[in-house]
Amino acid sequence: MKKLILITIISGCLFISGCVTLPRKTNSTPAKFHVHFDHEDYEKAILAAKKFLENNQQNKQAPEALLIIGKSYTRLGALLRRENYLVDRDNYAAFLTMYEKARQAYQSIITVYPNSPLAPLAQLHIGKIYDIDPYGGLNLFDKAIREYRKVIENYPGTNSAAKAQQRIDVIMSQY
Repeated sequence: MKKLILITIISGCLFISGCVTLPRKTNSTPAKFHVHFDHEDYEKAILAAKKFLENNQQNKQAPEALLIIGKSYTRLGALLRRENYLVDRDNYAAFLTMYEKARQAYQSIITVYPNSPLAPLAQLHIGKIYDIDPYGGLNLFDKAIREYRKVIENYPGTNSAAKAQQRIDVIMSQY
């Protein structure tokens, strides 16, 4: 019992003196945008990631926040497509906007953080946007192939480059 009291007193003294600090929680921590994304609350994930980026553009997790933004917009676009919101023109415009915002987030990783380990994945995701043809029958597979080739050329030997080559092979075999 005396040991427990002694440990508590020492811990309290260290905490008060500043030798030990508790981590500060904010609403825009990287974990927060991941939590929202993992719970499929994509709007909140986007907002939390953008809030994080407001003051943390030089943070090593900034590319991760952009990736979450891109993936969230991609998932929102897929939800619109799945729920047949594409019947009316306004919903179709919103659908296209989701994919364009996703593309912009991925492109930001490549442009602003070219040495990030997430850059190859971002380039791959841009190819996937054209690969799924969100523009409705415009056959943008040539754009998808161009984007996939950028992955292979700019990031050889990466997992993303291997996946890009696989997608090129599938597209070429189908068209």
